[in-house]
Amino acid sequence: RTAIAGDILGNLDVAMDPEASFVLLRLPEPWETMDFVAAAAMRDVLVAPGSSFNTPYNNHFRNTTLPDPDTIRDVFTRIEALLEQHA
Repeated sequence: RTAIAGDILGNLDVAMDPEASFVLLRLPEPWETMDFVAAAAMRDVLVAPGSSFNTPYNNHFRNTTLPDPDTIRDVFTRIEALLEQHA
């Protein structure tokens, strides 16, 4: 499932371990984490700010890869569209 995220968001700075149940993505400028979390929520995408996981910076978010592959594909496609819309 992390491979799906990598396929969709591969041109971005995505930290993922194929064995993990999440991905951590560095947001491109000028995004701030909480602004992105709010914008994603408005598109029915729930992400967690990276700062919730002891990251010392304010430009990451974390998303789970536990749902089924079709849902993962849909979520990361929405994330990609949101990032492209505000590039």
